[in-house]
Amino acid sequence: MRDVRASMVLLICVALAGCVQDAATSQTPRAEPATAAPPAARSQQAFDGYIFPTNATKLRAPQNTFRIGGWNSSSSWIKLQMLAEDGKKVSEGDVIGGFEFQGKRALDQVQNSLRNAQANKERSQLDVGDQLAQMSVARSKLELDAERARLDTTRGSVVAARDLERFQIDHKLAEFEAQAQGKQIKAYRRSVKAESAYHTQNVARAESDVNRYNVYEERFKVRAPHDGVVRHAFFKRRRRKVQQGDGMPSGMHFVSLARDEELSIQFYIPEERYALTKTQKKFEVKSPKSNETFPIEVTRVDEFPQELGFLKQDDALPNAREKMYVVHARFVEQPEGLSAGLEVEVVMP
Repeated sequence: MRDVRASMVLLICVALAGCVQDAATSQTPRAEPATAAPPAARSQQAFDGYIFPTNATKLRAPQNTFRIGGWNSSSSWIKLQMLAEDGKKVSEGDVIGGFEFQGKRALDQVQNSLRNAQANKERSQLDVGDQLAQMSVARSKLELDAERARLDTTRGSVVAARDLERFQIDHKLAEFEAQAQGKQIKAYRRSVKAESAYHTQNVARAESDVNRYNVYEERFKVRAPHDGVVRHAFFKRRRRKVQQGDGMPSGMHFVSLARDEELSIQFYIPEERYALTKTQKKFEVKSPKSNETFPIEVTRVDEFPQELGFLKQDDALPNAREKMYVVHARFVEQPEGLSAGLEVEVVMP
């Protein structure tokens, strides 16, 4: 009986102790969970871009090919040997750029071919004159012989019949030879016409080669299509403006001829930030020489993204396969200290 009562007292004490602990716990304020600190402000992202003249004509490196007669050369690469100074004012027709012309080695051969063709034509004409003179003399002699033989046939009353018959035969032979010589002269004249046409064609072909050479040589000189100001293009592979002495692929834009001083800009936005091309219309251009910035406004965005390696003409870039949208923009005010052909950074204001 005592054991039962002791057990009940022990259970009551344990229950009371639990209630007291719960009450204490309920009165103690619960600690609030720590609020996560706001992430550090993300550094402002800059987009690569370059400046170009707004109203300008792009001029490109010519095709590096040369084909004349036995000479044949072709290359996808060409060297810029002469370049007008950046910012120089030029007139229509002035030479802006001169490229290496490897066909100069063929000039002596082309000129020698022309001289030889002309000399052969003149020599042929002299030979024809001498030959015709000799043939004409021979024909005149044969005609005289034929006339002498005819006169002999009129001596029938004073010569024997046998001699007269011989005179008649000689007359026929002389007439035949004179006629044959005349026909031979006519045939020779026809052959002379053909030979003269041959030499004329040779001379014309040689002259055509010389003219073609001059056209090729002129094609390696890039002239101004109109009046304007020279603006060196940005050489994407070398990360700078084009310079005299640079080698480049044929067809590359190496200089622009600007009609005025107005500048524009083109920059690249990653494909994953496509929404930015729709919502953000104002950006700023950072000066590469100072902390100054220049506001710009987006005018258009190319419809499809392209690989950055293609846009910058450099497949060795670490992110060459990254897709970019090309954004075109204009300066709100024309910037001082910036010029066409510069690579710059574009940021959001």
